[in-house]
Amino acid sequence: MVWHILKKDWKLTWPTVLAVAAIHFLLRLTLYEGSPFGRSLLLASLRDLLVIGGYLGSAFLIVSVVQQDAIPGVRQDWLVRPILRRDLLLAKILFVVLLVAAPMIAADAFGSLLYGFSPGQSMAAAFSRGIGLLFFFDLAMLAFASVTRNLTESIVGASLVFVGGAVFITLTQDARGGGPLQLWVEFSGLAWIEQVEHMLLTVLVAIAVLGLQYFRRKTVPSRWIFGVAVLPWVMTFFTPWQPAFAVQKRLSPNPGSAGSVAVAFAPELGRSAIPDIGEGDPRVRTNEATTLVSLPLRVSGLPNDSVLKTDHYNMRVILGDGNSLNAGVGDNLTAFHEGAATTEMETYQAVHVPARIYDRIKDRPVQLEIDYSFTLMKLTGAYGIAAFEGDQRAPELGWCKTRVNEERTAVQLRCVRPGNGPNCATTFLENASTGQRNSAHSACRSNYSPFVKSWVDAMSWYGTNSPFRDPTGLAHYPVDASQLRATRLVVRVYRPEDHFTRRVAVPSVRLSEWVAR
Repeated sequence: MVWHILKKDWKLTWPTVLAVAAIHFLLRLTLYEGSPFGRSLLLASLRDLLVIGGYLGSAFLIVSVVQQDAIPGVRQDWLVRPILRRDLLLAKILFVVLLVAAPMIAADAFGSLLYGFSPGQSMAAAFSRGIGLLFFFDLAMLAFASVTRNLTESIVGASLVFVGGAVFITLTQDARGGGPLQLWVEFSGLAWIEQVEHMLLTVLVAIAVLGLQYFRRKTVPSRWIFGVAVLPWVMTFFTPWQPAFAVQKRLSPNPGSAGSVAVAFAPELGRSAIPDIGEGDPRVRTNEATTLVSLPLRVSGLPNDSVLKTDHYNMRVILGDGNSLNAGVGDNLTAFHEGAATTEMETYQAVHVPARIYDRIKDRPVQLEIDYSFTLMKLTGAYGIAAFEGDQRAPELGWCKTRVNEERTAVQLRCVRPGNGPNCATTFLENASTGQRNSAHSACRSNYSPFVKSWVDAMSWYGTNSPFRDPTGLAHYPVDASQLRATRLVVRVYRPEDHFTRRVAVPSVRLSEWVAR
């Protein structure tokens, strides 16, 4: 009977199924422009419309197929036929899997194949994203559709849920990130844990609602369950940092490998003249004035060819009476230890201290405690790509191309690959004949998700610019424009090894003495 119901639903909805699938495939065609340097801004608006249209079309399709045999009410045809309620539920689930989720997975794989990646790579990335969306989006829509009897009820109900969630998020905006003391995992490398919470909650609510609706036909309790579940679903945006990072630590690829790493306050290094670091940190959306304090640190015990990435820090000021104040958070410290030249590294921690706190204590002797959540990354691969019109495929980078920018001041690198891209990489220009090289440029982004969590497609993009000429003439590079045809762009890729915590204790200091010059 499950198969017969599925065939009936297909006959009634096949134009919509094909139209939604066409939107998904059209989106992948607009995303592909034949090169990692693609994604022209000319098609940006069309892509945005196709992304929105794909999700709205999937939602409409799920609601439509469920309401072919609506659960609420007493006038449905399936109630008087010899149809097992189990078969009806299985048919609807099978429809969602085969005719809603599967076309999106196929479109993701198609988009990856366009870039020349293997079917295995393409399908792995497509399934990674598709299964996540099935649990996160499709099941939620299936449960929601089961408590409504027609499209009007669906639109009204969806509007109420959306407005209620938006109002709650707006009212709690300051707590979520409007101030400088952001302690949640949102916008960090741990954001995937928040999304797993969304998925688990969606699955539990879907099981409860679908069970009540299809086996007991309890519409009113089901609506209450769905409506009340919106609050804990929104509350997952407030997942605290410490328990989330504890989970990440347990999932470290090589736990304990950072045991020798130590970080200590190093006042002998003196005050630093550094730029205003960290304003771009999306987790520190300050809505008040801050003072930049720069604290010298010494890092020791880093393995050769490794990177120490700060995922989060929280600085507390301990006053003379024993009370403490939260004085700044962020993730703007990264230490690269390439090669085996030194055993110690010197760096500075820039902290945006709220002005209301700084003005109160700036000339008073205070103690500081900085709690760090670190990730140790190890070198996993180094790749050389021709700096002039380079075109190469690398296992960890995907398909990469290089070109000189229009100003002829830097070599641009752009890479695309299915699945998640590299977490951390350094790039530098090197003359293969003379061995001369320019200074390395490093970039790290925190994304420890085991699955693809993009809302657009299953591809990831990586890019960087490596300068070789200063238009002002102030800077000079060992590898300049005249050497480009004999030059390669070296990309060194790092992957997470261990997630760990450290505390840096700073004895009696005056913050005014450590304001960045």
